[in-house]
Amino acid sequence: ESVGDIDQVVAAWQKVTEIDPDDVDAWEHLGSWRMDQGLPEEAAVAYRKAVELDPESPSPRFNLAEALLELGQYDEAATLYRNLADAKFPGGNAELKTDAYVGLAETLNAAGKSEEALQITDTLLADSPDEPMGLYQRATALDALGRHEEAIDAYIASLENDPLNADTYNDLADTYLRTGDADNAIEMAEMALSIAPDMDVAYETLAEALRSAGRLDEAAEAQRQAQEIRTAIEAAGHDH
Repeated sequence: ESVGDIDQVVAAWQKVTEIDPDDVDAWEHLGSWRMDQGLPEEAAVAYRKAVELDPESPSPRFNLAEALLELGQYDEAATLYRNLADAKFPGGNAELKTDAYVGLAETLNAAGKSEEALQITDTLLADSPDEPMGLYQRATALDALGRHEEAIDAYIASLENDPLNADTYNDLADTYLRTGDADNAIEMAEMALSIAPDMDVAYETLAEALRSAGRLDEAAEAQRQAQEIRTAIEAAGHDH
């Protein structure tokens, strides 16, 4: 959808919340569209209102945690995710609990609490050993702890279960670089770009790997492409 269309949808849901301020679904929809606009602070306000209206429902709390994670408010996000992971819902809701564990691990990794994140992924993977995002967060924690070979194994295991995840390929390339393996880093960065051709960070990773391999002209071209994509993204943002 275009930015104009999203703005119209947001205005419509805003109107619904004004007509019926107790409509939990309306506040959740408003929060979701605010996230689509790239406005996590406004989204958090809407999600928080939904939580106030229906504190027992897991969905508004999960969405609020996601917005807070994006805002860098890690302590509150971690508390919400932890409560959701520990909660007992009617019917079990295994998927929600898995997502809560993944969100908690991601939050802890973002906060630099790698050891704690690793413990959370251990708990998750004990029940769901092939969960790709659990494996990804485990790899992220291991990499931050300097356990690069274990991180590589975890990234590869994640890709076996989620083979089209460009972020995982790019992070695996970064980890290969940290071990001095430029050839595998180049291959993984190129895999990321085959999935997401406009991924500027993957071009940057590729440029660094090519420099490490002594392929300086190709590295310069990859860096140029990264900058070109970033400039286009910034220009699009200014247009809106």
